[in-house]
Amino acid sequence: MSGLRAPPGSGSGGSRSSSRGRMGQTTAATVGRAMVGAKRGELPLRRAGNPNDRLEELLGKAAIHAISPWKAMPSKPKLNGYFVTQTTNHGLDFDEEAKKLWARLNLDPSVISSGPYNAMDALWQHPESRAVFYVGNQTAASNLALLRQNGVTHVVNCTDNMPNYHENTSGSLIKYYRFDISRFHRLVRSDADAARFVQPMLEWVGAALASGENVMVHCLAGAHRAGTTGCICLMHFAGLSAKEAVPAAKRCRPIIDPIGDFPELLAKLERSWRRKSEPAIFGA
Repeated sequence: MSGLRAPPGSGSGGSRSSSRGRMGQTTAATVGRAMVGAKRGELPLRRAGNPNDRLEELLGKAAIHAISPWKAMPSKPKLNGYFVTQTTNHGLDFDEEAKKLWARLNLDPSVISSGPYNAMDALWQHPESRAVFYVGNQTAASNLALLRQNGVTHVVNCTDNMPNYHENTSGSLIKYYRFDISRFHRLVRSDADAARFVQPMLEWVGAALASGENVMVHCLAGAHRAGTTGCICLMHFAGLSAKEAVPAAKRCRPIIDPIGDFPELLAKLERSWRRKSEPAIFGA
């Protein structure tokens, strides 16, 4: 697989953390359903008579009864500001697995929030430049002060319809790249197609991170389109498999949820990158 690899000795924390990642699916699914619209018995995205509701307020109401994976476990110690559990299951030390995960992603757990829905969350840090890769939502994308606060200078817009909010703002140094990931349905047929489809985005993000510039990818909710893009970047830059990348991403941002055919795209990328990394067999 191309791209940066995890530091030596990091272990297999991404895959072993999947059991913890699954605990965030209740919250992620609840908020995700609120984003795509109301179904029977669910909260509508906008209520009549209150047109000023903000995205986070509506989503907060939708998720108010969801069980946070961190609050569901009593007596949790704090690891540099981040809650983890000491529970072991069949010999598995979840404290140790959490530490391995953060090491593999090059992240300081003290900067990771335990909230079920935040404007933006860090997923990965470049091991040399220390630049941070974020996944965010519309609120983060439209809030220049928030982007500056987190040192973001490069933004990947994963939609075909949301504006590049600060492209023409006076004094803004934000650089933009539009990556309409939903186009893969029309453009990707083979594994090789998938690799060609994402390569320009990965090169743009990789160059920025290597130069010490923080990057954020976003869509409306920062869950499906940007969430899948975040998983792709974890696979590429952290050397994770698709099976490892999704739960690792959800540990950092629980709302991330590659829905629909997005898992198919991840599978195609993994196969394509695996073939490229395998040594050629001569004389076959």
